[in-house]
Amino acid sequence: MVSVRSQLGDSIKAMLGLKLLPHSPEAVAAIRRAMLEMLDEQDQHEHSPLVIRLHQMHDAQGLWHARVDLYAHLCQRHGADHAMACLDRLTPLFRGRIPWAMFKAAGPGGTTGPKGQRGMRS
Repeated sequence: MVSVRSQLGDSIKAMLGLKLLPHSPEAVAAIRRAMLEMLDEQDQHEHSPLVIRLHQMHDAQGLWHARVDLYAHLCQRHGADHAMACLDRLTPLFRGRIPWAMFKAAGPGGTTGPKGQRGMRS
């Protein structure tokens, strides 16, 4: 019964485009570093809630979701155009690290898919 349940779960994930991708600590560290570099010196204070949250994420999917907080922060500090440009620069770092379905359903900082299609933008 366990194998049937496992196969069913894998089938559903595949249909939704949520297959598990290999985890690379080096890639996660590179993404985190790039996100932290987008913050001002003042923002990079060790105890900043955003910095703490970015350090708490241990996989690319967690960092993908943390982009929303980064976007909101950058909007407040520098405006929406700057924030969107920053997130667009992050997008290539996530390719191959998160399921395509997450790119497709992107919020702030929409993404370009493998065929040049644009994701949604908020």
